[in-house]
Amino acid sequence: MRVFVDTSAIFAGIDAGDGRHDTAVERWKWLLDERGDLLTHSLVEVESVTLLQARMGVDAVARFRDSVLPHLEVVEIDRERRRRAMSAVAIDGRRSLSVVDRVSFDLMRDLGVEDAFAFDRHFAEAGFELVTAP
Repeated sequence: MRVFVDTSAIFAGIDAGDGRHDTAVERWKWLLDERGDLLTHSLVEVESVTLLQARMGVDAVARFRDSVLPHLEVVEIDRERRRRAMSAVAIDGRRSLSVVDRVSFDLMRDLGVEDAFAFDRHFAEAGFELVTAP
């Protein structure tokens, strides 16, 4: 089974000060041991690096690069998919639902991925299952 990994899970797993850190680490370990294929996309990769660098510094970026990225299949996002996401954001009009989220949902649907490792409620609202450890 394939599981999509969101920025919210990446950040919580790296930032020991995040209130969801322990839960994120537990889920990371479980996913790596039990669930198999983890994927994300290039915009989540960039968003994660930007967030980690801004809030925690370059050491956090290095931890992401060295300990998380090797476990992820990163799908490159093309211009057409980005533009569709921008249009969807403009049409929907919700400030809280980002282009990155829209790209994630679109990619997950195209690939038939139903499960997301995320702490972002928008994934559940969009009809995806949020991964919880047993």
